[in-house]
Amino acid sequence: MNKVIIIAALAMLSTISAHAVAQDQNGATREFTDPNGFQAEETPGGYEPANPPLPSKLAPGTRVVFTPQTLTPSQAYPAPEADKTYPRCTSERRDSCRQLDR
Repeated sequence: MNKVIIIAALAMLSTISAHAVAQDQNGATREFTDPNGFQAEETPGGYEPANPPLPSKLAPGTRVVFTPQTLTPSQAYPAPEADKTYPRCTSERRDSCRQLDR
């Protein structure tokens, strides 16, 4: 019984490591289409920016100028428009609803 468990565990580990190696080796852009017809292009890097924010490392003594945003918070993040009507709150619905006076 112990041999069967050990063999099964080794088989699982070998398949997991094979998948990890396959992901690491593919560094090119991949294009694929799913069964629903959605087409996507996958590029290496994930969320990492393609280029660094600065062209190179800054030398000591370099003057860096900070330019603040000119928009006010209400301009940068406008409030959403109000709904025309709000349904009554229930035990299932607690968001975007109106509470009745008890």
